[in-house]
Amino acid sequence: MSKITKPELLDKLQAQGLISDTNKAKFEGLTIADLTPFLDLAEKNEELETALGQSEAELASAQEALSGTKPAKKKKSTPGHTFEFRGAKYQFADTAPKRIRFSGNSLTQKELAQDQDALLHLIGKKSTLITKIKE
Repeated sequence: MSKITKPELLDKLQAQGLISDTNKAKFEGLTIADLTPFLDLAEKNEELETALGQSEAELASAQEALSGTKPAKKKKSTPGHTFEFRGAKYQFADTAPKRIRFSGNSLTQKELAQDQDALLHLIGKKSTLITKIKE
């Protein structure tokens, strides 16, 4: 990685979604050495997501070649459950399963939306099952 200034690094982390406007001040007290691993992880995550997308496309192509037909189309999804968490509106992704196993329990989207600990975990880890609704 080339030389980067601390403000540039903070802006890059913010652009990656790793820090927000509200908690950016907390990170300003850290050194570049403390912040760099976060950026490295974000870049590695992007690389892995790109590779996964390519692998899925190759798999679909291989399945089509083997079967001689196109893969079956996915079922239409129904809108996910909408809820509020800490003053912000969120929604389960339309593709999210209607029942989700969390901490050893099978819960509906509505039940998960009422579990503050589960939401903190899922939203904090940026789960693809939940999206923030822009107002």
